Amino acid sequence: MNSPYTTFTSTPSRRATLIGFGAFGIATLAGCAPSVKSVQNSPSNSSSSSSSSASSTSSPSDSTSPEEYAKFVADWNKYVGDIKLPTKDKGGYTPATNTEPAKNVPEPDIDENAIRQKTLEGSYKALAAYEASFLYAVLTGNSEYAKKLSHEDDPNLRPQFDLYRDIYNGGGWMEGYDLKCWILDKRPTVVFESDIVAVAWNYGEKFEAYKAHLSKEEVADQPADTADNIYMVTIYDGGSWKYVTNTYLKQKYPQLVESGNSSSSAT
Repeated sequence: MNSPYTTFTSTPSRRATLIGFGAFGIATLAGCAPSVKSVQNSPSNSSSSSSSSASSTSSPSDSTSPEEYAKFVADWNKYVGDIKLPTKDKGGYTPATNTEPAKNVPEPDIDENAIRQKTLEGSYKALAAYEASFLYAVLTGNSEYAKKLSHEDDPNLRPQFDLYRDIYNGGGWMEGYDLKCWILDKRPTVVFESDIVAVAWNYGEKFEAYKAHLSKEEVADQPADTADNIYMVTIYDGGSWKYVTNTYLKQKYPQLVESGNSSSSAT
Protein backbone atom coordinates (compact mmCIF):
# COMPACT_ATOMS: atom_id res chain seq x y z
CA MET A 1 0.00 0.00 0.00
CA ASN A 2 1.40 3.38 -0.97
CA SER A 3 2.00 6.00 1.69
CA PRO A 4 -0.24 9.11 1.50
CA TYR A 5 3.01 11.10 1.62
CA THR A 6 4.64 9.79 -1.56
CA THR A 7 5.50 13.35 -2.61
CA PHE A 8 7.02 14.14 0.77
CA THR A 9 10.81 13.97 0.44
CA SER A 10 11.91 16.51 3.02
CA THR A 11 10.38 18.14 6.04
CA PRO A 12 9.55 21.80 5.34
CA SER A 13 11.93 24.13 7.09
CA ARG A 14 10.62 25.19 10.47
CA ARG A 15 12.19 28.61 10.02
CA ALA A 16 10.66 29.23 6.63
CA THR A 17 7.24 27.93 7.60
CA LEU A 18 6.90 29.27 11.11
CA ILE A 19 8.97 32.41 10.97
CA GLY A 20 8.93 33.72 7.41
CA PHE A 21 10.27 37.04 8.65
CA GLY A 22 11.76 38.75 5.60
CA ALA A 23 13.85 41.84 5.14
CA PHE A 24 10.85 44.13 4.79
CA GLY A 25 9.30 42.99 8.04
CA ILE A 26 12.49 43.22 10.08
CA ALA A 27 13.63 46.51 8.58
CA THR A 28 10.32 48.20 9.27
CA LEU A 29 10.00 46.61 12.68
CA ALA A 30 13.47 47.74 13.67
CA GLY A 31 12.99 51.27 12.41
CA CYS A 32 16.67 51.47 11.44
CA ALA A 33 18.16 48.13 10.46
CA PRO A 34 20.79 48.92 7.84
CA SER A 35 22.10 45.46 6.99
CA VAL A 36 19.21 43.03 7.10
CA LYS A 37 19.05 40.26 4.50
CA SER A 38 16.01 38.25 3.54
CA VAL A 39 14.57 35.23 5.29
CA GLN A 40 13.04 33.11 2.54
CA ASN A 41 9.31 32.43 2.81
CA SER A 42 9.40 29.12 0.94
CA PRO A 43 10.21 25.76 2.61
CA SER A 44 13.86 24.79 2.45
CA ASN A 45 16.38 22.66 4.27
CA SER A 46 19.23 25.00 3.41
CA SER A 47 20.26 27.35 6.17
CA SER A 48 21.51 29.81 3.57
CA SER A 49 18.06 30.09 2.02
CA SER A 50 16.21 30.48 5.29
CA SER A 51 18.46 32.62 7.40
CA SER A 52 18.91 36.35 7.57
CA SER A 53 21.71 38.60 8.68
CA ALA A 54 20.66 40.25 11.91
CA SER A 55 21.24 43.92 12.50
CA SER A 56 23.49 44.71 15.41
CA THR A 57 21.46 47.80 16.26
CA SER A 58 17.84 48.39 17.16
CA SER A 59 15.86 51.41 18.19
CA PRO A 60 12.50 52.28 19.70
CA SER A 61 9.67 53.30 17.40
CA ASP A 62 8.20 56.77 17.50
CA SER A 63 5.37 55.43 19.68
CA THR A 64 7.49 55.01 22.82
CA SER A 65 10.04 57.07 24.69
CA PRO A 66 13.75 56.19 24.68
CA GLU A 67 13.48 55.77 28.45
CA GLU A 68 10.69 53.20 28.17
CA TYR A 69 12.56 51.33 25.47
CA ALA A 70 15.82 51.33 27.46
CA LYS A 71 14.02 49.98 30.51
CA PHE A 72 12.33 47.23 28.48
CA VAL A 73 15.59 45.90 27.01
CA ALA A 74 17.88 46.73 29.97
CA ASP A 75 18.72 43.12 30.85
CA TRP A 76 18.57 41.61 27.36
CA ASN A 77 22.08 40.17 27.53
CA LYS A 78 21.19 37.77 30.34
CA TYR A 79 19.24 35.76 27.77
CA VAL A 80 22.22 35.32 25.46
CA GLY A 81 23.31 31.72 24.97
CA ASP A 82 21.71 28.29 24.77
CA ILE A 83 17.98 28.06 25.43
CA LYS A 84 17.00 25.39 27.94
CA LEU A 85 13.72 24.01 26.69
CA PRO A 86 11.24 23.87 29.59
CA THR A 87 9.65 20.42 29.91
CA LYS A 88 7.79 18.32 32.45
CA ASP A 89 10.04 15.28 32.45
CA LYS A 90 8.21 12.51 34.28
CA GLY A 91 10.80 9.92 33.35
CA GLY A 92 10.59 6.93 31.07
CA TYR A 93 11.38 8.78 27.86
CA THR A 94 12.43 6.42 25.08
CA PRO A 95 13.73 7.93 21.81
CA ALA A 96 12.26 6.83 18.51
CA THR A 97 13.88 3.92 16.69
CA ASN A 98 13.68 2.62 13.14
CA THR A 99 10.70 0.49 14.17
CA GLU A 100 8.60 2.71 16.45
CA PRO A 101 8.06 6.33 17.54
CA ALA A 102 9.33 7.90 20.74
CA LYS A 103 7.56 7.05 23.98
CA ASN A 104 6.79 9.18 27.04
CA VAL A 105 8.01 12.37 25.38
CA PRO A 106 8.32 15.13 28.03
CA GLU A 107 5.52 17.68 27.68
CA PRO A 108 6.31 21.40 27.42
CA ASP A 109 6.27 23.32 30.69
CA ILE A 110 4.65 26.68 29.92
CA ASP A 111 5.12 29.46 32.48
CA GLU A 112 1.58 30.83 32.19
CA ASN A 113 2.26 33.78 34.47
CA ALA A 114 5.42 34.87 32.66
CA ILE A 115 3.94 34.79 29.15
CA ARG A 116 1.18 37.14 30.31
CA GLN A 117 3.68 39.76 31.46
CA LYS A 118 4.49 42.56 29.00
CA THR A 119 8.23 42.20 29.61
CA LEU A 120 11.27 40.96 27.75
CA GLU A 121 11.38 38.02 30.14
CA GLY A 122 7.83 37.16 29.15
CA SER A 123 8.80 37.21 25.49
CA TYR A 124 11.84 35.02 26.15
CA LYS A 125 9.91 32.47 28.20
CA ALA A 126 7.23 32.29 25.53
CA LEU A 127 9.98 31.68 22.97
CA ALA A 128 11.53 28.89 25.04
CA ALA A 129 8.14 27.30 25.67
CA TYR A 130 7.29 27.48 22.00
CA GLU A 131 10.52 25.69 21.07
CA ALA A 132 9.71 22.95 23.58
CA SER A 133 6.20 22.78 22.14
CA PHE A 134 7.47 22.54 18.59
CA LEU A 135 9.86 19.74 19.51
CA TYR A 136 6.99 17.95 21.24
CA ALA A 137 4.90 18.26 18.07
CA VAL A 138 7.72 16.80 15.95
CA LEU A 139 8.17 13.85 18.31
CA THR A 140 4.48 13.11 18.93
CA GLY A 141 2.34 14.75 16.24
CA ASN A 142 0.52 16.69 18.98
CA SER A 143 0.74 20.42 18.27
CA GLU A 144 -1.79 21.67 20.82
CA TYR A 145 0.90 23.33 22.94
CA ALA A 146 2.48 25.00 19.90
CA LYS A 147 -0.91 26.25 18.74
CA LYS A 148 -1.53 27.77 22.15
CA LEU A 149 1.65 29.82 21.84
CA SER A 150 0.99 31.01 18.29
CA HIS A 151 -1.67 33.36 16.96
CA GLU A 152 -4.87 31.40 16.47
CA ASP A 153 -5.80 33.36 13.35
CA ASP A 154 -2.46 33.05 11.54
CA PRO A 155 -3.06 30.61 8.66
CA ASN A 156 0.65 30.39 7.86
CA LEU A 157 1.41 28.44 11.03
CA ARG A 158 -1.06 25.59 10.57
CA PRO A 159 0.45 23.65 7.61
CA GLN A 160 3.50 22.59 9.61
CA PHE A 161 1.40 21.53 12.59
CA ASP A 162 -0.96 19.59 10.34
CA LEU A 163 1.95 17.91 8.56
CA TYR A 164 3.24 16.24 11.71
CA ARG A 165 -0.26 15.39 12.89
CA ASP A 166 -1.02 13.66 9.60
CA ILE A 167 2.28 11.77 9.57
CA TYR A 168 1.64 10.34 13.03
CA ASN A 169 -2.03 9.66 12.33
CA GLY A 170 -0.94 7.76 9.24
CA GLY A 171 1.37 5.50 11.23
CA GLY A 172 4.58 7.48 10.72
CA TRP A 173 7.01 9.19 13.07
CA MET A 174 10.27 11.14 13.33
CA GLU A 175 13.49 9.42 14.38
CA GLY A 176 16.58 11.22 15.65
CA TYR A 177 15.20 14.78 15.63
CA ASP A 178 16.71 16.94 18.38
CA LEU A 179 16.57 20.73 18.26
CA LYS A 180 19.25 22.97 19.75
CA CYS A 181 18.69 26.73 19.83
CA TRP A 182 20.32 29.84 21.24
CA ILE A 183 20.08 33.62 21.52
CA LEU A 184 22.84 35.59 19.81
CA ASP A 185 24.81 38.33 21.54
CA LYS A 186 22.84 41.07 19.79
CA ARG A 187 20.17 43.26 21.32
CA PRO A 188 16.66 42.24 20.23
CA THR A 189 14.59 44.59 18.11
CA VAL A 190 11.51 45.96 19.89
CA VAL A 191 8.58 48.07 18.69
CA PHE A 192 5.82 49.49 20.89
CA GLU A 193 2.44 50.53 19.52
CA SER A 194 -0.35 51.31 21.98
CA ASP A 195 -0.80 48.13 24.06
CA ILE A 196 1.05 45.94 21.57
CA VAL A 197 4.74 45.05 21.72
CA ALA A 198 6.73 43.18 19.06
CA VAL A 199 10.11 41.59 19.76
CA ALA A 200 12.46 40.10 17.16
CA TRP A 201 15.17 37.96 18.77
CA ASN A 202 18.50 37.39 17.06
CA TYR A 203 18.62 33.65 17.04
CA GLY A 204 20.37 30.45 16.00
CA GLU A 205 19.35 26.80 15.79
CA LYS A 206 20.74 23.41 14.87
CA PHE A 207 19.53 19.88 14.37
CA GLU A 208 21.38 16.74 13.31
CA ALA A 209 20.38 14.48 10.45
CA TYR A 210 17.20 12.53 11.17
CA LYS A 211 14.70 10.22 9.51
CA ALA A 212 11.07 10.92 8.65
CA HIS A 213 9.17 7.63 8.74
CA LEU A 214 6.21 8.42 6.51
CA SER A 215 4.89 4.92 7.12
CA LYS A 216 6.37 1.65 8.33
CA GLU A 217 7.69 1.05 4.82
CA GLU A 218 8.69 4.52 3.61
CA VAL A 219 11.50 6.57 5.12
CA ALA A 220 12.85 9.97 4.03
CA ASP A 221 16.35 10.89 5.23
CA GLN A 222 16.61 14.49 6.38
CA PRO A 223 19.94 16.36 6.36
CA ALA A 224 21.41 18.18 9.34
CA ASP A 225 20.92 21.93 9.37
CA THR A 226 22.44 24.85 11.25
CA ALA A 227 21.35 28.47 10.93
CA ASP A 228 22.66 31.56 12.66
CA ASN A 229 21.44 35.16 12.49
CA ILE A 230 17.78 34.34 11.99
CA TYR A 231 14.85 36.00 13.72
CA MET A 232 12.29 34.57 16.11
CA VAL A 233 9.44 37.03 16.50
CA THR A 234 7.01 37.29 19.39
CA ILE A 235 4.16 39.73 19.72
CA TYR A 236 2.31 40.79 22.87
CA ASP A 237 -1.37 41.36 22.18
CA GLY A 238 -4.52 40.39 24.02
CA GLY A 239 -2.74 39.77 27.30
CA SER A 240 -0.03 37.28 26.31
CA TRP A 241 2.93 36.65 24.01
CA LYS A 242 2.27 34.89 20.68
CA TYR A 243 4.14 33.94 17.54
CA VAL A 244 3.17 35.35 14.16
CA THR A 245 4.59 35.01 10.66
CA ASN A 246 5.80 38.03 8.73
CA THR A 247 2.87 37.82 6.32
CA TYR A 248 0.31 37.80 9.10
CA LEU A 249 2.18 40.49 11.02
CA LYS A 250 1.65 42.89 8.13
CA GLN A 251 -1.99 41.83 7.75
CA LYS A 252 -3.01 41.83 11.40
CA TYR A 253 -0.67 44.51 12.78
CA PRO A 254 -0.10 47.05 9.98
CA GLN A 255 0.35 49.78 12.57
CA LEU A 256 3.61 48.15 13.66
CA VAL A 257 4.93 48.18 10.11
CA GLU A 258 3.78 51.78 9.66
CA SER A 259 5.41 52.74 12.95
CA GLY A 260 8.64 51.17 11.80
CA ASN A 261 8.43 52.95 8.47
CA SER A 262 7.92 56.29 10.20
CA SER A 263 10.85 55.70 12.51
CA SER A 264 13.04 54.60 9.61
CA SER A 265 12.25 57.66 7.53
CA ALA A 266 13.17 59.87 10.46
CA THR A 267 16.67 58.39 10.80
